[in-house]
Amino acid sequence: MFAAHAAVTIENARVVWELRESEARFRRLAENAPDIIYRYRTKPTLGFEYVSPAATHIVGYTPEEHYADPELGVRIVHPEDRPMVEALRHGEGFFHRPLQLRWIRKDGQVIWTEQVNIPVDDERGELVAIEGIARDITDRVRGRCVASLRHDVGKALFVPTEILSKPGKLTELEMALIREHPQAGYDLLKGVDFPWPVAETVYQHHERLDGSGYPRGLHVEEILLEARILAVADVVEAMGSHRPYRPAHPLKRALEEVLAQRGSLYDPAAVDACLALFDRGFAFPGNGGHSR
Repeated sequence: MFAAHAAVTIENARVVWELRESEARFRRLAENAPDIIYRYRTKPTLGFEYVSPAATHIVGYTPEEHYADPELGVRIVHPEDRPMVEALRHGEGFFHRPLQLRWIRKDGQVIWTEQVNIPVDDERGELVAIEGIARDITDRVRGRCVASLRHDVGKALFVPTEILSKPGKLTELEMALIREHPQAGYDLLKGVDFPWPVAETVYQHHERLDGSGYPRGLHVEEILLEARILAVADVVEAMGSHRPYRPAHPLKRALEEVLAQRGSLYDPAAVDACLALFDRGFAFPGNGGHSR
């Protein structure tokens, strides 16, 4: 009897010890991670239960400041992005997929972050906490901005103006020349030491998920995320702009086009982000442009 009881006691002690070791290993990983790891309680009261030290470097607020202020996690979010955070706290979507938010650092600087959140439910299925990880992607977003501003540099410098402004249908030779502009843009930019893949993004912005794009006929994962995003933005902007060979299409038609080809030609997440942006009232600063 005693031996059996002792064996159970020893086994329980071993399980407890292994749990503590597991928790200690997790904490060591979290304490040294470059990204912010957190657990936010939603019931019975709001508040952070854990925030990793990376918060101090990324957003300027220490873990202790997060613990002391249950609303800090909302207040650091850019006002235009706060509805997404409120939806999270009420268990409404945005879970298990990357969520990009602008945060306002303690010093006032606006940064871009990407986070993934996991809901924690109790035995009744009610949301009681949110666990997540967030990283600073400001440099990546800046790279996309640079690429978007430079994506047609090859067209501007390589394709003759008379082709870009031609009111009628292009010949096969002229179309072949147009299709060379991503390569020309890449050749111009590849020697510039950008901290982001700007040249490759410009090279790929006319590629499509199904391989029907140009100049290399790349498929899905072969295409940079930045290029997939730029492809959607480029199509919507181009359709909504006046061209010598056609008037500008209504914005509604441009959005319907990318939605209809969502997942076949265009990246689903990029299309969803584009639609959400216009739902929030975004508008192009102007519908100019004379090129194809």
